[in-house]
Amino acid sequence: MFNLKNKNLYIYIPGIILLIFSIIFFIYSSPYQNDIKVAKWFENLFDKSELLKYVSQYYLVAGNTDLFLVIIFMVMIIIKYKFLSKANKKEWYKQNYWITNLILSILTSFFIIGWIYELVFYITSDTGFGVGIDAEIFLSVKYKITGKIFSGFYQFPILGYINYYLIKNFHKINVNKLNKFYIDAKKALLFLIINYIIVGSIKMFGGRPYYYNVIFNELFNKMSLEQQQNYIESGFRYGYYSETTNAYTGNVTGEWPWWRMNSIFNRSKEDFLNKNPYDYGFPSGHVVSSFSLVTFLYLKFDRNKKTSIWSIVFVYFLSLNAINMNLSTILCRGHWMTDTSFSFIIILITFFILDVYYKYRYK
Repeated sequence: MFNLKNKNLYIYIPGIILLIFSIIFFIYSSPYQNDIKVAKWFENLFDKSELLKYVSQYYLVAGNTDLFLVIIFMVMIIIKYKFLSKANKKEWYKQNYWITNLILSILTSFFIIGWIYELVFYITSDTGFGVGIDAEIFLSVKYKITGKIFSGFYQFPILGYINYYLIKNFHKINVNKLNKFYIDAKKALLFLIINYIIVGSIKMFGGRPYYYNVIFNELFNKMSLEQQQNYIESGFRYGYYSETTNAYTGNVTGEWPWWRMNSIFNRSKEDFLNKNPYDYGFPSGHVVSSFSLVTFLYLKFDRNKKTSIWSIVFVYFLSLNAINMNLSTILCRGHWMTDTSFSFIIILITFFILDVYYKYRYK
């Protein structure tokens, strides 16, 4: 086994590199014209590559379900720890430890049902241009369906392992190690909660359109006449109102740098409307989802464990996964470079702060 003395260094190196590049990209893209230029460059890549269409949609659909896997694991560690830590003092917790497995079964069932529901939704739903057309990329929904199915090939085995480990092995862990698992699970959940609160709050006041909203009329005109009519009759509002079509088929006009406010309290009923108050561009929630897997580092890199070469590979793999998620949201005409790079900055700073705080609090 290859052991490294300064294990934190190998966690921080990819994070520091990502942070530096995120700051550079954020500064460069902050002028709106540069943000537009970057978006168009990625759009051209997306239009020319069939492979990138599949890859980008895989990352978009996999991110949220990856997040729920992490949440299930962390929540169950905390619940099982509470029962095990009190079992020696109170008989009730010892006799009713089975409740923890029941909760795990319920959460697992919710995950499976939600996964199937999302797949069926992609196959059967009409998001504006008719069943089978993905209104986010203005192409066949086959790319999302393929990505969803592919994600199941690793998500369900991971879900199975989580169940096996928590039911068969977790209660056998010694007390010292159990305490560390509990602390790291709390740290990981706090990481997700803080970042989603930050991102969600800014989205409510920012309300920035996605890139496809800004060029919606061009995309609309590429659709078939039947698809165009379906959209006009659907009531969806991905663009500004156009007198020509008497529907919301126009480009979202004006300049939309990341700092422009479009608060939930001031959004015009005549403007474009996305699915919910949080479904707007700045900053990127998808990047937070992609970093949900990084929270496994809190468990993988336990304070007193020796770090193997495979653990280091795991760190760099997760970092690459987060970068790919970032690029995918830009590729398919969704987020702007400033959306994703800002999220990276917030997430990485939060990660480092929490890691240092917990390290010194529980050293």
